[in-house]
Amino acid sequence: MVFDLMELKLQRVKNGYTQKDMGKLLEISPSTYNKKENGETKISIEEFANIIDIFGLKDANIFFKQSVDKKQQKKGEI
Repeated sequence: MVFDLMELKLQRVKNGYTQKDMGKLLEISPSTYNKKENGETKISIEEFANIIDIFGLKDANIFFKQSVDKKQQKKGEI
């Protein structure tokens, strides 16, 4: 399983938050939040729990997708 950063962005936009808003809510700079959303910096467990709360989600699984081997993708096995 891998963390789906696109889902993080989708949820942020869907809920009407900017990166600046998220930084403020997580008590980090907008620049730091941007790096986390773009995969340049890891999201801590505490931050992830806060993000789930901010978005009002009951299921965190939407942020995880199954990793698919590139060979399987080429063979059409997915």
